[in-house]
Amino acid sequence: MLPDLYEGYVSWKRISQLFSAPGTAGSSGPGDETRALIRAANPDLIASVRDCSLGWTAEAVLSGLTLNVERGSILLITGDTGLGKTTLLKSLVGEVRVLDGFVNILASRVAYCDQAPFFLPGEIVREQVLWGNDMDQTLYVAVLRACQLDVDVAQWSDGDSQVVSTAEGVPLSGGQRKRLSLARALYHNPELLILDDVFTGIDSDTAAQMRDALFGREGFLQTRLPDMAVILSSSSGMFRATLWQL
Repeated sequence: MLPDLYEGYVSWKRISQLFSAPGTAGSSGPGDETRALIRAANPDLIASVRDCSLGWTAEAVLSGLTLNVERGSILLITGDTGLGKTTLLKSLVGEVRVLDGFVNILASRVAYCDQAPFFLPGEIVREQVLWGNDMDQTLYVAVLRACQLDVDVAQWSDGDSQVVSTAEGVPLSGGQRKRLSLARALYHNPELLILDDVFTGIDSDTAAQMRDALFGREGFLQTRLPDMAVILSSSSGMFRATLWQL
């Protein structure tokens, strides 16, 4: 019950903000008929950005953006901090104003992994991953392994019944918070997975293990790519190089 109530509150709050702010993605995208035409023209299309100008206020932060994201693809967005990577990614979930053009999301299930993870205060790690969904033990174990959380769970005295006390993730470390948030996103089996610099703040050895477990030839995401698309932003030069090699 608690996950449902909290998720409902978060959804209501975001919807209220979106409809009270003119020029958001929620009010500038094409209608259902246009979406149907787009799907018919390209059934593999997951997301489309057309001639977009984006901003947190009435002033554009990014402009002239056009891109298509298709099922089965991994899109890596690179660049230094402050260049607008997060602005672009947030536009895909309706949290940034679309000042011109449109953002069209055709996926029915979208998971966004934020740079600043949030959690259900007082809930255990297992419920932070499930987030109100039914337990699929096989998927759950695979997700923990991909995020290198199986090692942490084995070390915690309460296992995956470890309590997360606050919305910020206390008492988990910064890296554990990032990995737990990613595990939640993966567990929801999205058609579009958006990862906003999720490897920042994770030690290099663990990040390398996660990279292989997620993007390697037999990795968690590689085996699911036919049914999904991944958009990943990174400001890490090391990660850009190693992902390119894969």
